[in-house]
Amino acid sequence: MLNGDPFARDPDWMTVEETADHLGVSKDLIYREIRKGNFPALKVGDRALISKKGLVEAAVRAGSRVAEA
Repeated sequence: MLNGDPFARDPDWMTVEETADHLGVSKDLIYREIRKGNFPALKVGDRALISKKGLVEAAVRAGSRVAEA
């Protein structure tokens, strides 16, 4: 645990900034997708954390929607 934050450097969760960096998009886009329900997120205090497993599942669902179109 880093600085009392139980999610700091947790292998199962990413911050919005980490997610945006990983995907090569803006933080605003990540927040927008969270609000739309497209990214699974957990609100902890004033932060949103994104589940890595949920993000992969969301990508698979999005990919199958693209393949069906």
